[in-house]
Amino acid sequence: MPTDEARALLERARYGVLSTTDAQMRTYTTPVNHCVIDDHICFHVANKGRKIDNFATTREAAFCVVDQVQIHRYTSTFESVIAEGPIDEALGEDKRAILAALIEKYSPAHGGQQGAEHIARYTAACRTFRVRIARIAGKRKTISA
Repeated sequence: MPTDEARALLERARYGVLSTTDAQMRTYTTPVNHCVIDDHICFHVANKGRKIDNFATTREAAFCVVDQVQIHRYTSTFESVIAEGPIDEALGEDKRAILAALIEKYSPAHGGQQGAEHIARYTAACRTFRVRIARIAGKRKTISA
């Protein structure tokens, strides 16, 4: 799949799976809602937890989305993207911009002033992170006629 199509799939996907490793190199994966801003996959998480511990340890993450899955008797067709890169925490105005972009993607009817008020009330209840897309690869599995 060409890079521009992989990027488009990454942007439109409704959720993805974030993969990190801890200090003992054990893998941890979790589904997250996300948005893409510039060359970053952005998401919010709780203020503490295993993901955050892993972010501090390895500073790298992988992110996968899968879409257009169709089952065909003994196989399936699909489109997928895996992106990898360094991860960092977004603070201040960057944090608010990520939260606003997530509201726009997942709850567009509740954006604008209502969304801004929600962000102001709940900003302290979460943390926002972003994975810089350093590497991206897409795959489209089809069935030959």
